[in-house]
Amino acid sequence: MTEVLPSFHDYYLTGYTVDGERDEIHLTLRWRDEPQGKFPDVTVTFGGVAAYFFEHDLGQNILFDIEEFPLAQCLNAQAARFDEQCRWGWPRFWQHGHEAALSTLTQQGVRAFAISPSYGMSGWILAQTVHHQ
Repeated sequence: MTEVLPSFHDYYLTGYTVDGERDEIHLTLRWRDEPQGKFPDVTVTFGGVAAYFFEHDLGQNILFDIEEFPLAQCLNAQAARFDEQCRWGWPRFWQHGHEAALSTLTQQGVRAFAISPSYGMSGWILAQTVHHQ
């Protein structure tokens, strides 16, 4: 079953971890300025991570949202970056170019997720699964 994320509009993105061995990314979110405990922190976990890109991390970021968007759109938007960076092996799936990457990632069930900020960090994650708790 494909999980659809709820809205995380105005949540604080207080931290993230990247587990390269497990191909996972964990985002830690806190609801606005509420005391811890009243609204517990939320962890959003991405599994089967194929690639990610984050920028403008301010430490205390405020999300506009985390939303899925079309994989092909992400690859098209990032093609110049991938062409430039693939000589250093990133992203791993780009070694044979755009069409091969799209085919491979689609077969693997990889989905694209945008991290949109109200303030601070933005970016995207390509992953097979996502869930929150």
